[in-house]
Amino acid sequence: MTYGFYQLTNTNVENLSSQLSITVWDSAGANAQFGTSLLSSQILFTVKNNVGTASNIAEVYFDDGLLGPSVVLNSLGGFTNFSGGGANPGNLPAGNTATPAFVATQNFSADVNPGPPPNGVNASNDILGIRLGLGGFADFNAVNAAVASGDLRFGLHVRSIGVAGGSDSYINTSVVPIPPAVWLLGTALAGLAGRRWLRRKLSS
Repeated sequence: MTYGFYQLTNTNVENLSSQLSITVWDSAGANAQFGTSLLSSQILFTVKNNVGTASNIAEVYFDDGLLGPSVVLNSLGGFTNFSGGGANPGNLPAGNTATPAFVATQNFSADVNPGPPPNGVNASNDILGIRLGLGGFADFNAVNAAVASGDLRFGLHVRSIGVAGGSDSYINTSVVPIPPAVWLLGTALAGLAGRRWLRRKLSS
């Protein structure tokens, strides 16, 4: 499941909501897609920035309910250089202004390592992976249900935004979207069914 974000702060003119996303993978999906070795009790979050406006995702936060500390899987696509188990600042900047307040579980966080901006998620082909345990959630579906209800939230702190080069905070939207693959599969199946129906009509 892939989730978008809304802008919590508006320090910059640019609103990056449409270019930021987190996808939640169960172990089977993550292992098949990325060649990882997740256990069935683990889950993978992949962070992307479909860059239109120049920007750099530098800190990733979770509020809460999983089992940490987070383990970073760098450069699942492009190049990223993060460390898991904590972030600086310790909470999503301005997270206390969200309703309810965003309170990051510190050892779940991930932080870009010091160095040049390319270390962050700042290109369309960058994919940062963050592995966490299911914790109190029974399975992958329970995690997505928690996101839908707002019991589990993700926060991104984005730096070097646009011309001004400032930073802003983003929180995920809580509505569970239909995965793009389901839309494509549904369209394909409908097309096949239509062709079979037409073939039967023409042959009768």
